[in-house]
Amino acid sequence: MKKIESKIDCNYLTIIDQYYPVNLKYSYKPPFLLYTQGDLGLLKNYSQTIGIDIETTYDEDGVNNTSEIINNLIKENKTIVSGFATMSEKSVVQTAIDHNSKIIIVVEEGIENFKDSNQELMKKMEQSKNWLVVSESYQNNQLNETTSEYVLRLKVGLTKTLVCINNSLFNEKKVDDLKYDAFQQQKLKEKSLKNQSKNNE
Repeated sequence: MKKIESKIDCNYLTIIDQYYPVNLKYSYKPPFLLYTQGDLGLLKNYSQTIGIDIETTYDEDGVNNTSEIINNLIKENKTIVSGFATMSEKSVVQTAIDHNSKIIIVVEEGIENFKDSNQELMKKMEQSKNWLVVSESYQNNQLNETTSEYVLRLKVGLTKTLVCINNSLFNEKKVDDLKYDAFQQQKLKEKSLKNQSKNNE
């Protein structure tokens, strides 16, 4: 580990670290190493974390839907967990930062690649303490279906509830309904992952 420390410009967590998320530790094939930048204390606030997963279609309804639910979560002082691969996810992150809200950004690329390509964002975030960037790799810009799956795995492992925003369905449901549906989906995922872990023992 000392060799790793001498070669990287960020923090890292191993699966045996006290800050390593417990829910992620007991998920299916958890990552042994996580690269981080920012406030690790946000990882201990598991009961208050809400993950955001938005469909790839991004239109005017998507903008309004995302804005409504994020603003509600900010008012409730939740810790928001979001990716950064799509315009909708970037909008979530930007809104949270503008309101100095707690945000965990799960990035698909290597954490060093993210920092290099988002220098203005990093400068803005460094003015507060309410943020954390997490990645499974240090340097990697070869993004594919596998890296996308890794991001989703991290989102599920880092959040108490995962809210899935679907543009066409959002207008038919209230925010509370979405949260409840996502909570039930999360419980089913956790049960499935636990069963898989038992079968592998």
